[in-house]
Amino acid sequence: MESDGSEHAQGEAVPMTQERDVAITALIPAYNEEKAIGRVIEDAKRYVQSVVVVDDGSSDGTVNVALSAGATVLRHAKNLGYGSALATGFTYFRNNGGGIMIVLDGDGQHNPSDIPRLVKPVIDGQADVVIGSRFMDGEAKADMPRYRRFGIGVVNRAWKIASGEEVTDTQCGFRAYSRDAVEKMEIKETNMSASLEILNQAGAKNLRVVEVPVSVNYHGNSSSTEPGRHGMELINYVVRKLREEHPLLIFGGTGIALAFAGLVFGVVALNSYFDTRYLPFGPTVLSGALLYLGTLMVFGGLILNSIQTLANRIEGRK
Repeated sequence: MESDGSEHAQGEAVPMTQERDVAITALIPAYNEEKAIGRVIEDAKRYVQSVVVVDDGSSDGTVNVALSAGATVLRHAKNLGYGSALATGFTYFRNNGGGIMIVLDGDGQHNPSDIPRLVKPVIDGQADVVIGSRFMDGEAKADMPRYRRFGIGVVNRAWKIASGEEVTDTQCGFRAYSRDAVEKMEIKETNMSASLEILNQAGAKNLRVVEVPVSVNYHGNSSSTEPGRHGMELINYVVRKLREEHPLLIFGGTGIALAFAGLVFGVVALNSYFDTRYLPFGPTVLSGALLYLGTLMVFGGLILNSIQTLANRIEGRK
């Protein structure tokens, strides 16, 4: 049965377990994780009342292993991406009760024994979204491969510029959500950038976000998403956020840079003219084009910024 690109295993319209109104539900997006998913489910069941696996079009035995371990399995007919798997899980949670939802990876990197630490701020009424941070645990940070530390650090800094929010680990998929947070979020990003979209929506909807330290295991299976593609998806989302929410910074800054480059080429052209009485074609044309494009971008940024300011004022009056 098809629904939003997903179907229940065996084509049924209801999940394969009948638990309802559970206190804590563990959501595990999975793609070809048959080697680790069974152990992850078994360990998670010690701390939660039900486990839901969203199989994102796996071609291996992920579904059968998850079912054998006692999880509810929701299936995508084909691989749609991490964000789509989260969206399916969020929809299931909204429709099937539960007070807190935990999200963890199916590859064994996250330690289910950290679940109590993640849910505590939600239970205590201190947070709506809890992010597991690998950078608050010295051992976890030291164990992280250098390329991951570098890439996450770049995204963290870019996110701070784009949103003004200080988050030590924007990319950890080990998170806890209150029912209110799940009800208010609508995940549209289909890929790994959904992790940033969630932070963006949390800020826009005034949800309380806190971070807690978590451990991580990089010695088992690694993420099925290529690091390069993952990084580009995240940077693309940050750039889009900057463009939409800070047009003056993006367009104005780029325009000023282009105009400055045009001035440099203009100086080169003038120096050549004073020395030879001949105006070089290349630098002259390039100078004019860069100055023209830079000026357009600066004015475009100013106009877009004015439109955004007006829209924010209108939204604030509603």
